[in-house]
Amino acid sequence: MIPLAILLVIAIFVFIERVMAIRKASRLDDNFMSIIRDNIVSGNVTSARNLAKNTDSATARMIDKGIQRIGKPIDAIERSMENVGKLECIKWRRMYPSFPS
Repeated sequence: MIPLAILLVIAIFVFIERVMAIRKASRLDDNFMSIIRDNIVSGNVTSARNLAKNTDSATARMIDKGIQRIGKPIDAIERSMENVGKLECIKWRRMYPSFPS
């Protein structure tokens, strides 16, 4: 029974750690996109880029890449943001290889 109890404790620890990691990765400030949009509409691109750089999330990194490409053709912006998204997925897979697809 002792080995089963130890395995139960380990399973609970792993479960809680995974839930916390997923919540941290998916957390984004509710006002993030509205602040970015307001800064870009008002012409304050550097402020929008600084906000995206200082926010630690996959979405913020993709938005930052899009902001970097402002003024270029839309398809180039979309491709660069898609590439960053793919890199974020690869990074997620490396961090959590046992997480289901």
